Amino acid sequence: MSRCKILIPVLVGAVALVSVAATLTDPGLSWDECIYLGFAETYINWLKGAPPPAALAHLFGHPWDEGAWHDHPPLALFWMGAFVAVRKWWLAIPAYYTLTIAELYAARFAVAVAFTALVLGVYALGSWGYGRRAGVLGAVALMILPRVFAHAHFGTLEIFTCLMWVLTTLCFVKGIESKRWAGVTGMVLGLALLTKIQLVFLPPALLLWGALYHRKKVLPNLIAMAAIAPLVFVIGWPWLYANPIGRLIQYAHDLTQRAPVPLYYLGKLYNWEGHPGAPAHYPLVMMLVTVPLGLLVAFIWQLVSAIKHIKKHPALGLLVISLGTILVT
Repeated sequence: MSRCKILIPVLVGAVALVSVAATLTDPGLSWDECIYLGFAETYINWLKGAPPPAALAHLFGHPWDEGAWHDHPPLALFWMGAFVAVRKWWLAIPAYYTLTIAELYAARFAVAVAFTALVLGVYALGSWGYGRRAGVLGAVALMILPRVFAHAHFGTLEIFTCLMWVLTTLCFVKGIESKRWAGVTGMVLGLALLTKIQLVFLPPALLLWGALYHRKKVLPNLIAMAAIAPLVFVIGWPWLYANPIGRLIQYAHDLTQRAPVPLYYLGKLYNWEGHPGAPAHYPLVMMLVTVPLGLLVAFIWQLVSAIKHIKKHPALGLLVISLGTILVT
């Protein structure tokens, strides 16, 4: 039995990593990769005490400590940048050499590692809720989702966002019964907020679930999330050091001033030059048309069959609240 506890996740993780790593060169350069990888390399140069490349300095048009840092929190970008830096060191490429195919694949491999961790996180959550078999099925289902598998090949932030959502949830679940894990939850939530701003919607969902199913047991998690997460967030983002309050306000303001991204959906253009934003049903429809039919039917069937027992099954309640939060936000 103890061997299975080790061998099964090792096997699942190996399949996830190899399946992505072996196909990293299949997709061409995606739109956001050139942006994120530029930031990633710049952050690593900053850690080494080097000035930014002239092209980036010109792009941002203001002093180094004011530039680049407030587009996205830096955790995932540092992670990709570290893989690029190791690749450069291995190939003996000069520090400011233009990103090459080799560095692109190094950053993508960093995402493949994050995808492996995501798959293992889903395995752990499934095993907690319904046993090891459910954990394996959940991990395999995630690996064969076409859009998720595709994103696992790109040097972008989507996989990191999913990973931190799952890891924070897993720590929160363990924190219900353990004050030590509650402390870990606070730290991991701080790291999640250092990954992408969308993760601010996760704590309310987790606290709602905790209050509904565990009442006072949720307090250690709540205290840790309120006390530790903001501290980790500020410490982990050097751009905030000079003026934490002012720059947080600036970051929040910048989020509302981003250039709109046009969306073509069901024959209409949304979110562009006077056109309204996407309708509320957009996330639900996209989920229904992008998840493989067999998985979708099995999921809906099981959900409908079990929903009447939701009060007795915390894992099901967590699934419903998490899914609802994602679709609504």
